[in-house]
Amino acid sequence: MSDGVWFVTQFPIFPIVSILCPSVIHPLEMIAQIQSHNNIPYIPPELIDRIIDHLHDSPSDLRSCALAAKVFLATSRFHIFYSVSIYGFLRGRRACSNLVSAIQHSPQIARCIHKFRLAADGEESFQTSDLNSQFQRNLLTLLNSFTVLQHLTIINLAWTEVPSEIRKAFRTVLALPSLIIIDIWGLRFARLRHFTNLLRSPLKRLSVDARWNHPADEEIVSAIDEEDKIVRETDRQPCYPEYLSCAADDFVDWLLGPQSIVNISNTRRLHGSCQFNQEEHRMVRLLKCLGSSLEHLLLFIVCWGMLLLSLFIQTHP
Repeated sequence: MSDGVWFVTQFPIFPIVSILCPSVIHPLEMIAQIQSHNNIPYIPPELIDRIIDHLHDSPSDLRSCALAAKVFLATSRFHIFYSVSIYGFLRGRRACSNLVSAIQHSPQIARCIHKFRLAADGEESFQTSDLNSQFQRNLLTLLNSFTVLQHLTIINLAWTEVPSEIRKAFRTVLALPSLIIIDIWGLRFARLRHFTNLLRSPLKRLSVDARWNHPADEEIVSAIDEEDKIVRETDRQPCYPEYLSCAADDFVDWLLGPQSIVNISNTRRLHGSCQFNQEEHRMVRLLKCLGSSLEHLLLFIVCWGMLLLSLFIQTHP
């Protein structure tokens, strides 16, 4: 083997070339040229993976890779399905159906999904007349397929209007050991405990903008309480999020109350807001609970819907 060939096979210079000079040679053309070289009959899979990794933000190129050769499929599919979003129940019906069909055809796809976002449009809910049961079945199948999900985002849902089977599936997802990031925006709960009962210990990042007093029939409230009792752990371990953001009402009460399992002693970044009610001991208790790990603190104090005071503290190690 010549010295030139030895240099090519020993050092992964092609990904570097594709970064520094992307216009010189396309990664796919690069692979084809290497494979056509008579002196190099084999390319290590690790090198191919690194080349395809550089296309992570180009869905069209990833789809081309997935169709080009079997050796490209696994890495391309990982990037294609890494983050999945369903925007609107009515608008997202086809996307949800197509994704479920793909997973049923290739179950490996489910293990590629690490980020999932579900967002409702406006006042849209599962009780929308045009929302057929097929979408609910597909969503249920999709949620039950998640095994390695790391980041869950839920936007604009009323927990009391979610069908019980889908609530159960969400609880299973929220209990995954792999789930470390939860973003909840515009959610409406009938009771604060219906939210806190969903939290689990592996959590590292939590962002919440929710209401705890959403109108609901007592029958629904009791049903959710019974569901929580079935899945409730006898010895729930506290959460130690490194990042915590909450724009919900009564933020301090929720954070420091007995129903909360969130421990902020190791929190590095804390963003929040609370209502001004002349009870200074709440803020004092909050500041006392913050440990030495805190690097960034941002608090907004609101009075009658208007910003009264903002407090920003940032420390540097």
